Amino acid sequence: MKALLFFLPALALGIAIPLLVVNQTRTYELTPSRTTPPLHTRFSLSEAPADSLRATITRLSGEVTWESRTASSASPLTAPRILQQGEILTTGQSGTASLTLADTCSITLSPDTELNLIQTLPANIVLEIPLGKITSEKKCSEPISIRSLHLLLSQIEGTLQFSVMDDGTIIIAITDGSAQVAFNNTDNVSTVLTINTGETLTYDDSTRTTDIE
Repeated sequence: MKALLFFLPALALGIAIPLLVVNQTRTYELTPSRTTPPLHTRFSLSEAPADSLRATITRLSGEVTWESRTASSASPLTAPRILQQGEILTTGQSGTASLTLADTCSITLSPDTELNLIQTLPANIVLEIPLGKITSEKKCSEPISIRSLHLLLSQIEGTLQFSVMDDGTIIIAITDGSAQVAFNNTDNVSTVLTINTGETLTYDDSTRTTDIE
């Protein structure tokens, strides 16, 4: 009986000592932490791409406002300035303005007109006219695109007047040269038309139909 009493503690101690040694000598491999490298971009909210063209206002009168790339609202404009891609020029009831876009074109804004410089890359100039009337004189070989409502115009050469009415009617008069217009009708069928010197196209945005005179 005494031998059993001495044996049991010795057995327990014999089991505990190896476990303790194993626990103390066990090693762990730590996975190194991963850090995300900082993102770098050349995009600037305030500055247009370096290769985009700048527009120079050559004349303005009456009520004219300008909205920069970073502005949340338009500011009155009382003196000519340089405009860049992504900026908006607007004339009021008594306002008019003229600008040149490098050596590509000259544009004149009539009263109550909004001009948005969507893109001014040398090979792909895109303007938007939500409302009002402009006269565009093209001086370069690359087409100049004008967007409004559901219609897209490509000015091929010459001079034209582009008018957008309150009721969604667009009137395009070709003084000289030519242009192409494209739009989808109400059945989503694409239509492309060419307008030449002396012709006037009237487009109804509600019916997606045109008439050329």
